[in-house]
Amino acid sequence: MSPTTILVVEDETIVAKDIQCTLTRLGYRAPATATSGEEALRKAAEIRPDLVLMDIVLKGPMDGVETARELRARYAVPVVYLTAYADDYALERAKTTEPAGYLLKPFQMAELRPTIEMALHRSHTERQAKESLRWLATTVRLVDDGVITTDCAGHITYMNAEAESLTGWEAGITVGYPLELLLGPVGGESGCRAGNVAEQAVAECRIIPIEDHVVITKSGARCVVHGRVAPVVTEEGTVIGAVVGCRARAA
Repeated sequence: MSPTTILVVEDETIVAKDIQCTLTRLGYRAPATATSGEEALRKAAEIRPDLVLMDIVLKGPMDGVETARELRARYAVPVVYLTAYADDYALERAKTTEPAGYLLKPFQMAELRPTIEMALHRSHTERQAKESLRWLATTVRLVDDGVITTDCAGHITYMNAEAESLTGWEAGITVGYPLELLLGPVGGESGCRAGNVAEQAVAECRIIPIEDHVVITKSGARCVVHGRVAPVVTEEGTVIGAVVGCRARAA
């Protein structure tokens, strides 16, 4: 396995070279340093680093936060911030870039390796999770049933293509709305409210059958559906939402 490649972005040249030498002694590959955001972007394009050590305060039009945001957008590379001081505003901005870690300057060699290794581990874990979600999302898009997910309060968080076709609503429009706005009365003619079956599944932590519920489509038409609602439970036993699977009742 080739050594981890790290780009050091630090506006003090002597400090940058010192960090570069320390990384080399620790067994990492540190082929380049940069003293500005613009230079960091150029060097990142050349060496494609596995990790960037980024000073929050940089000279020039781009500070460390702006540079980190660009690096994540272009190369999805994790960033560990280096800082001797930063005001609350800068730290809040730094949080929005989802950094892999922080190191306060001056730091000891013993602090550097565990920070880097934890940042790399976190980045790897997040990448695997995103890939798993992409596989799952692609699978869900292909199933024949309408699939709708909700949060614990029964508010819609996702709809697959079949659910969009069934309801006439685009997922982006319905996100945040209560499920019962779409999955409403019980029975084709009774008009009795069913309440939010996703909330019921979450509260009772069990699968709830959907029998003769009426979907109110975007055009105002009524479509009777059947299916099930299942709670989503973490390994710790916490219920974090619900998944609805439904299809139109055969005539």
